[in-house]
Amino acid sequence: MEFERIYAEVDLGRIEENMKAMKEHLRPGTKMYGVVKTDAYGHGAVPVARTIDRFVCGYAVATVDEGLKLRRHGIEKEILCLGPVSAGRYQECLENDISLPMFEYQRAKELSDAAVAEGKTAKIHIAVDTGMSRIGLFPDEGSVETVKEIAELPALRIAGMFTHFARADEADKTKAGEQYRRFHAFCDAATVPTAQESWSSRILTWTRSVRESRSTACTRRMR
Repeated sequence: MEFERIYAEVDLGRIEENMKAMKEHLRPGTKMYGVVKTDAYGHGAVPVARTIDRFVCGYAVATVDEGLKLRRHGIEKEILCLGPVSAGRYQECLENDISLPMFEYQRAKELSDAAVAEGKTAKIHIAVDTGMSRIGLFPDEGSVETVKEIAELPALRIAGMFTHFARADEADKTKAGEQYRRFHAFCDAATVPTAQESWSSRILTWTRSVRESRSTACTRRMR
């Protein structure tokens, strides 16, 4: 039996409509990151990034290579890598202005040293594990001190703090609500100026809490 090659047709206009709808659900002043990891979930990272550019303040990717691809194609807004990055790639990130997740003092110290050597300032976002159990600081008093120690390192700028809801798409929002409260209590204790949390299903299903929250995201806003 012979098979013809197949392809997926992506309607960028519909993606643009989706972003517009999400924007309308957010509190005025709240900003969004466009999460385009894994080639925008198979939709094409570069064309999707260009399509949603007017709706977002930056983009989130899974790996450094994904971020570099966006830079090679002229994407100029902030790019945040959500996955752990080895010290061997810090120089590339500094040269291409890619923001990194941070949740260990030693890794932050290594990035600080690399930034000082390059005469640059590295932008980082503190990762907090409120229940997804992937990466991040556990939100306790010891981690608050870790954040404060990281903040004192030279040539680093903490641009924000983020977490990820593990079960925000479930009808029962109890667990997601617990994560939300845990995250914002930690943000207050660590005094980080920008907090990021949420994803598309939370934006669409938690309309009231998103509009009233101090931050959201794949969304983001300055306090």
